[in-house]
Amino acid sequence: MRKILLGIALLSALCGAARAADADHDSRLLTPAEKRVFYPLVCVGHARTGRADTCRSVIGNDAVTAAGQIELSLDAVAYGAFSHPGADEAYVSYSASFEPHATNYGGGLLFARANGRWRLVRWYSAGQHHPCVALPVTGVQKHLCLNHWYGSGELDSTVFVEGLPDEKMTIRVLAAQDDRDSGETDTSNYQCTLPRAPNENILLSIDGLTRPQARGILAQSRIVYATPDAVHAACLRHDFHNVRATKAILRYVVKGGTVVALSPLRFAKTDSN
Repeated sequence: MRKILLGIALLSALCGAARAADADHDSRLLTPAEKRVFYPLVCVGHARTGRADTCRSVIGNDAVTAAGQIELSLDAVAYGAFSHPGADEAYVSYSASFEPHATNYGGGLLFARANGRWRLVRWYSAGQHHPCVALPVTGVQKHLCLNHWYGSGELDSTVFVEGLPDEKMTIRVLAAQDDRDSGETDTSNYQCTLPRAPNENILLSIDGLTRPQARGILAQSRIVYATPDAVHAACLRHDFHNVRATKAILRYVVKGGTVVALSPLRFAKTDSN
């Protein structure tokens, strides 16, 4: 019995170490020390102007032609091998005044390290990766990420798997669509016009993607959804803006190399998927 217990304890310790190693590759906010390392590699004349970080010009991005007070905020970082196995790299998510609304006002920067020195590899417009939870490494680093996009009173939330930003390699896991904040009645009732099965819930929002301590669970997020009965009642009133919403915690696991959202509920598709 003692040998069995020791074996269980060793297995538990190894699993805990594996989870900790994976967590080392999660995205997180940059520290002041990391900002001092990465800003000089992309920003000429870095200064703190009020609450904004500004540059006179940026390095390595030919699409940015403006000079002067260019706002560039380095927001979050994830470390791992993103371009090829064994690479020592950092992926930094940024927001910037030169990025349009279509790219969520930001993107990502890939840096590589050799002989203790970092260098800029590439800019990725629209490639923000935060918050993200790292998948177990099987080659190059992949992340499970949460993205929000807001426009014309609609908030879209998407959970997806991606490595370096490449639309062909993006795998959507879950999507939510929330039109309740639209100031126009026809728009806020848009959900009532979308096709769905009688037993399908409407997923309104996804928030707070984090790595839990529970064994076998990759990540979890908070969700808000409307049940079929609540949707039916709101649409009869022509008042989806005030639909009764339900909150829950949703978890994600890796099965057969694929990330799956664990939910007994069936969600209707958004108009973007």
